[in-house]
Amino acid sequence: MKRVAGVALVVMLGLVADGAAAQCCGDCNGDGAVTINELVTGVNRALTGCTDDGICSAAGVRGLERVDFSSLADSTSPKMAFAKCPSGKKVIAGGAKVFMAGDRAGPVAVKASFPSDALDGWAATAEEMVATDAKWFVTAFALCATVAP
Repeated sequence: MKRVAGVALVVMLGLVADGAAAQCCGDCNGDGAVTINELVTGVNRALTGCTDDGICSAAGVRGLERVDFSSLADSTSPKMAFAKCPSGKKVIAGGAKVFMAGDRAGPVAVKASFPSDALDGWAATAEEMVATDAKWFVTAFALCATVAP
């Protein structure tokens, strides 16, 4: 698909682990929650191939990759995109962008950006707030990894 140059609105969210008695993967300080800083540490470790820096075990997340999927580039509204993780991988974070033709701002907004219930990808929806003839599209992206049970 040919990409249209445009203004991008980026929404990125990370999954936060629910508090639990046992320490969850990515919970470096053992407080029962995975913070943005701990998520960034895990992503950096996965990208650099680091196996043990004494901060947080890398055993929980392996094989990090980004998967993108874009809707059609036209002037219809609303649009949806779903970035599906490869088989055996789970989504650990994701987000969405809206691209408008002509490198300009436009009356289009991301309405939702969220992981699927099965954690196998990231969904995004966008729609025109004011009707426009401009071509635009929404892209969902998912950060996918093999996650230890």
